[in-house]
Amino acid sequence: MTMRLFVLIGLSMLTFGVMMGSRVAVTIAAVKITDSNAAVGVLVALYSMMPMLFGLWMGRLIDRFGMLRPLIGAVTISLVGTLLPFIHPSVWTLGIASAANGASFIMAAMSLTNAGAQVGAVEHRTRNLSLIYLGNSAGMAVGPLVAGFGIDHFTYRGTFAMLAVLPALSLAMLGAWGRLIPGTRGTGKPPTGHPLDFLRNPPLRSLMFSHLMVSVCMEAFYFAVPLHGTRAGLSASMIGMIISAAFVSNFVSRSFIAVLIRRYGETALVSTVFMIAGVSVASFAHFTLPAALMVAAAGVGICHGMAVPIITSITFTASPPGRQGEVSGVRTMMLNGSVALMQVAVGALSSLVGIAPVMWGMGAMAFAAARLVRKGVTAPRGDG
Repeated sequence: MTMRLFVLIGLSMLTFGVMMGSRVAVTIAAVKITDSNAAVGVLVALYSMMPMLFGLWMGRLIDRFGMLRPLIGAVTISLVGTLLPFIHPSVWTLGIASAANGASFIMAAMSLTNAGAQVGAVEHRTRNLSLIYLGNSAGMAVGPLVAGFGIDHFTYRGTFAMLAVLPALSLAMLGAWGRLIPGTRGTGKPPTGHPLDFLRNPPLRSLMFSHLMVSVCMEAFYFAVPLHGTRAGLSASMIGMIISAAFVSNFVSRSFIAVLIRRYGETALVSTVFMIAGVSVASFAHFTLPAALMVAAAGVGICHGMAVPIITSITFTASPPGRQGEVSGVRTMMLNGSVALMQVAVGALSSLVGIAPVMWGMGAMAFAAARLVRKGVTAPRGDG
């Protein structure tokens, strides 16, 4: 493994750690402050609304200026946003923290993904992205644990201060090893062509829409865990452990991607893990025991861990040269726009009918996504 990959993995771990940790901290803090699920949904939806509003612009910025400068800007915004609830905790600063971390996270994630796709030969792209996504998984597992234990054993303010250490470390890494990041120079030119040109490819279009559907399903799960857990009487630490269980399984599953792709192929693997997520999400709200909730979370984590690197690799390969960032931005805008609407809708609907019926609908959506992948996507076997 090259030093470039080590740097990208480390930055991914820190980026995803602060995003998931701040999200859990904001959600639990908001639940304590207000009794309205809808209000909590609006706060959490800001994590997705920022990428929805600015995803395309961010992708074009990456294409034009390269990965490094947008990455430095994103990490700086994350640091400032995470510190605000520490300086002055309130609903307003929680909202600013959500918006700042939502915007900075997606800019950093797109930069790191596009940089990772440029490391080594094309035939190693899925493997390299899988390694980088291991860093994502590690960060997503650590972030909720830091938030949960911080809230239980310190204060909300102290928890946000702890989380702010992560983007500070990212800035230190960029100062020391930023020159190793691939694609530090962009095209230097404004974008050409229509941003939705790539949707004219039917298999890629099916893959994109199926990914959108299952992403909504998984994000509904992550949104529902703090709501369901808090109302079931679970501690913040236990809620953090349940969410972390998803990302531990996410991490472990990514270790086996290359072997499973060689054996079953990309399409079969993606559709199978979509169905696993559907079962996990649909059954989740019927459990109150932490062990059962962790098993459901692990099923969602397996889907997240297996599907995302494969879909990202296929999408990057199919993107026009010099427009990979733009395509990534469009995909991000579509995904996060749907997720933002889902979070508000789930918050409102769960207030009316409860969590369980909403989760049944999300599980059905994951099964529909699996069917769409099997019918509409023909993906090559991986190289391992």
